Amino acid sequence: VYAAWWPAWDSKRDTNPSWYLGHVVSWKEQRGKGDYGPLRLYTVKFEDDGSTLKRIPEHFVSSRRDYELHIEKDDDPTSDTWTGVRNVLDKNSEDDWARFVGYYVATVDGGAGEERYGRLHDALQAHDRAVVRRRGENTKRNELNLPGEWMWLLEDVDEEDTSSNK
Repeated sequence: VYAAWWPAWDSKRDTNPSWYLGHVVSWKEQRGKGDYGPLRLYTVKFEDDGSTLKRIPEHFVSSRRDYELHIEKDDDPTSDTWTGVRNVLDKNSEDDWARFVGYYVATVDGGAGEERYGRLHDALQAHDRAVVRRRGENTKRNELNLPGEWMWLLEDVDEEDTSSNK
């Protein structure tokens, strides 16, 4: 996971955190605010220096893949910069996960359907699978969010695109 880290002098965690790679050592649940269920607080051991930070709220812990996707795209998590996938937030909620992280909706079936996902990567994969199901061998790299996961399909298409430009 990637998780937020605050220096020891910021015991109230008032400053913007830095984010580092680590792994979850443990977690506990406590009663959440609003209608979204319990709040998870994580203990994370960070890989860079081996330090451990306790009681990290769930909205400050991200799967490694989702974090890297946001960084790779230089993405504001609340923007609609992914093809066929949008982030849904409940800005009026008392629940910080719902307010700041939310969930993702993938457009599938040529735009006729939508599916909800808790993780960005899962939503991107669902959209891309739907595109490939619909377009098959005619799928183009720019129609996919994760073309690297479809190299076996795109190799021939890329060669055809290159040869037609001669």
